[in-house]
Amino acid sequence: LVVDAASGNGADDVNGLFRACLGAWPVTPVRTAKDPEKVMTSWLHGFQPEGVNLGDACDLIAPTEDSTIKIRHLDLRDDGIRRHLDDGMDVARLTFSWNGSLTVTLDGDLACRAVRLEGIAPVAPEDDTPEAKAIAFDANFALMAGTLGHFLDVLPEWFGGLKEQPGHG
Repeated sequence: LVVDAASGNGADDVNGLFRACLGAWPVTPVRTAKDPEKVMTSWLHGFQPEGVNLGDACDLIAPTEDSTIKIRHLDLRDDGIRRHLDDGMDVARLTFSWNGSLTVTLDGDLACRAVRLEGIAPVAPEDDTPEAKAIAFDANFALMAGTLGHFLDVLPEWFGGLKEQPGHG
C-alpha cells in the first residue's frame, strides 16, 4: 500500500479507514533483510546501487546516544561527513536520485519523502477542454505510477530483499 501523506500519522489514518470499512486489514510496515540505516551508510562510503546518485542532504544519527546531525546542501562525500561515519554514526535519512527519473528522500524505516519525478516531460493538454485536461492528467498519472512502481520494485533489493513477516507467509 502506498499512501501520499504529509506524515506517518496521515498514512495511519488511511490504514484505519480501510480497517473500519473492511474489518481485517493485514498491512504491516516494510521490513528488509538488511538494516536500511547500515545500507544507506555504506552508500556514503561509495557502495550505492547502480543508478543511485547521492543528493546533497542526509541525517546522521549516533546509535548509542541521542545525537543527530542534519546535513543540507553539501557534497555527501565530504571528509567531514566521512569522519562522522568513521566515528560510528549511521545514515537515518538520505536524499538521492535514481536512474535520472526521480529524486527521493529515504528514511531509515523506508518511508519515501519528497518524491519528485525528473527527466520526464509532462503531457500537456491538447486544448483547454475538460476532456483534454483529463486525458493529460491520466497520461501524467500513468507516467508517474510506472516510474514509482519500478522504483518500489527495486528498492527492497538494495536492502537484501523483503524479510518474511510472521503470519504473512
